[in-house]
Amino acid sequence: MNEPHLTKTARKILAYVTQHIENQQESPTVAEIAQGCDMQSTGTVHRYLSQLIEAGALVRSGKGWRNLALPHDEVPEDDNPYAMPFLGKVAAGLPIEAISQHETIDFSEYLFGPKRFALYVDGESMIELGIMPGDTAILEHANTADNGDIVCALVDHEEATLKTFYRKGGGMVELHPANSEMQVQTYSGDRVQIQGILKASFRSYQAPRWLK
Repeated sequence: MNEPHLTKTARKILAYVTQHIENQQESPTVAEIAQGCDMQSTGTVHRYLSQLIEAGALVRSGKGWRNLALPHDEVPEDDNPYAMPFLGKVAAGLPIEAISQHETIDFSEYLFGPKRFALYVDGESMIELGIMPGDTAILEHANTADNGDIVCALVDHEEATLKTFYRKGGGMVELHPANSEMQVQTYSGDRVQIQGILKASFRSYQAPRWLK
């Protein structure tokens, strides 16, 4: 590591990252570094992080937002904390042969990103797409959507709903439920604001802490 040649700002960032990792057992995000080091631009933070990595003062450890590590704490790709072994398929009927070769699923690509956010699903309007009450929906912030996208839409600045989006003629939009017992909702375009596009959903059999 060529630390003696680091600039004052680079040393400040390195000290912040080191302290954060030691105290929190995870690396800070770029936004947290910018805030913690009183820097206005995340782009500037990225530039200094690149210098620190080139100097060997920090290393990348996998994907996602919190992917920095100290050199002695570097996590091998196979030990990515956001990945788990993928062993095959399971059926509710006849058994299916498991996959024996080494393969992992990296959940960071589904769950993390600078525009990602999570919502707790309430209601049964999307059950025929496998999105059930109590599921956690992972969305990406967006204010526009393509036909067929599953979106979180805000209607009349009041009601947020998860539906499949379709743009129709005459400035109208349709929000389609995935429940044959519910009706398609039609609105003028100015009544509907897209909040985000669904990227993934998952189901936990342990209730979130804030629901307990």
